[in-house]
Amino acid sequence: MNNESIDQVAGENELCINMASFLPMSVLGQYVEQASARLRDYGYNSLCLLPLRGLVYPDEIQLSLPVHFIEKAWNPTEGEGWAGFMEVVNVMRTGDPRAPKFHDFIAFPSEYYSGEGFYRMAEAYRSGDKSKPTLTEIVHELPDYPLSGAGSIWVDATILEIHPGLNMSAQEILDEISVKKSMIPAVDIDTRHIRRGLMPNEAERISRSYPGRPVGSFTSLGNWENIIRTFSQPGRIGLVDFQAKDPKELLETLNGGNTELDEMIDALLETGYKSPIRVEFNMGLMRQVQPGYAMGIARDSHDYLRDKTKNS
Repeated sequence: MNNESIDQVAGENELCINMASFLPMSVLGQYVEQASARLRDYGYNSLCLLPLRGLVYPDEIQLSLPVHFIEKAWNPTEGEGWAGFMEVVNVMRTGDPRAPKFHDFIAFPSEYYSGEGFYRMAEAYRSGDKSKPTLTEIVHELPDYPLSGAGSIWVDATILEIHPGLNMSAQEILDEISVKKSMIPAVDIDTRHIRRGLMPNEAERISRSYPGRPVGSFTSLGNWENIIRTFSQPGRIGLVDFQAKDPKELLETLNGGNTELDEMIDALLETGYKSPIRVEFNMGLMRQVQPGYAMGIARDSHDYLRDKTKNS
C-alpha cells in the first residue's frame, strides 16, 4: 500500500489511470503492483482503483503511485464462488440486462465482499481530512444522503460521473448538484459516456420509473459541446475521463488522427481546465491479454495527454 504524493509539475493536469483498463490481468494484485511501477515511470501521477478481486486487501499490495480515485464494483454477483458463477449462467437464459455478466464475475467478488473490500480500500487510501481530500469516490447516481449531510463518511470527497442513465439534462444535473454541493461539488466528464445512448439496463430502469413513456435509446444529456459549456462556465468540472467510444477511435487519436475524441480534449482544455484527467480504455479481450499491449496503450495515452496539456 502506498498513498504518498508523486511530484507533479505546477500548472499541469494530474494524469491518473483506471486500473480496470488492464482487465482481466488487473484482478491479480501482483500484476497491479508491477504495472503501477511502470505507470509511474511513464509519468502518471495517480491511480483509480475498484474492488477488483486481487485489490480488496490493500495492506497486502505495495503500489508505486498514490490512489486518488475509487469506485464501487460496477455490477457484482449476489452469490460468491460457484453460486456467483451459476448466477451469470442463468442470466444467459433470462437475458436480464441488469444482471451481472461473466466479465463482472471474473473482475469482482460478490456484492457483499466487494462492499467489504471497498471500505477497506477507502480506509487505507483516504486522508480523513475533507478540507484537503486525497481520495475521491466517483459515483454514478446522485446520492440520497440528507441535504444537510456532508457526504460519504468513507472517502474524503465525492464526484458524479454524468451519463445518459441519469435521465436528466446537463442543466438539470447542474441545478441538482448546486443544491447538494456539500456532497457533490463537481462532475466527472467522461468523453465516452456523454456521447453514447442509453444502455439496455438504463432504458429498462427508466421505463419502469416512467411507465407509458417511450424510451428507446433517447438521451436527455444533449450534445457534448453544450455539456462542456454548461459545467465549465461555473467551474463545476472536477475530473475528465479520457475514454474513446471504441478501440478504433482511441488508436486513431493516439496516432494523430482528427477524431471527435481529440476535438473534445481540445475543447475541454480551451476552457482552462487544470484538474485531473483519468485514462480509461478497453481494447477488447484478445488485445487486452496480449503481453505489453495494454501498457503500450497506457504509455501512448499519457504521452498524448501530456503533450496536449503542456500546449494548452
